[in-house]
Amino acid sequence: MNTQEKINLTENCSAVCFIKDSGLFCRLYNQSAYIVTQLLKRSLKLQVKQIKKLDNQYVISCGLPIKSVLTYFPHVNKTDWGYQLNGEFDTQAYPKWRVEQISLVENKIKQQNIALISEDIISQTHFNLLNLSQIFRLTSHQIAYLINRPITKYPSYTDNQFLNELKRCLIRHSIEHQNK
Repeated sequence: MNTQEKINLTENCSAVCFIKDSGLFCRLYNQSAYIVTQLLKRSLKLQVKQIKKLDNQYVISCGLPIKSVLTYFPHVNKTDWGYQLNGEFDTQAYPKWRVEQISLVENKIKQQNIALISEDIISQTHFNLLNLSQIFRLTSHQIAYLINRPITKYPSYTDNQFLNELKRCLIRHSIEHQNK
């Protein structure tokens, strides 16, 4: 069963669809994921992905082991494609929830794109050799590393403060150079 068929099955069914994914796991898509995580209060990790084959449509999914499906939802019905949980579910808030989930992912992507300045861009903005207070020199590779480094990588408070301030200065300087 391809992704489009899984989405269609979920959308055309008033029940929760636990679709067998691989061996011991089931996946829930879109509205089924909403019902289980929000209405039935199961804490599952949501994934929001934009699928190119589906005209860049966003798909929200989560998964859980078949064993958990049978434990948490003992009244499920076995089907050819997995399991189905019938019931009357109030899905009026689903469209709003879906927009919120997609918005969270889009905002995260935007923040990552803003924070990431590639080494090529740094080189193009005359950062080949940056002289900081004539004490030390950084190559474009070193600058790219500092700008793109994960904030939580270094536990030392002092080190983090210094590197984060340096990162802010470098980003500000690169943006100023790009605007010239």
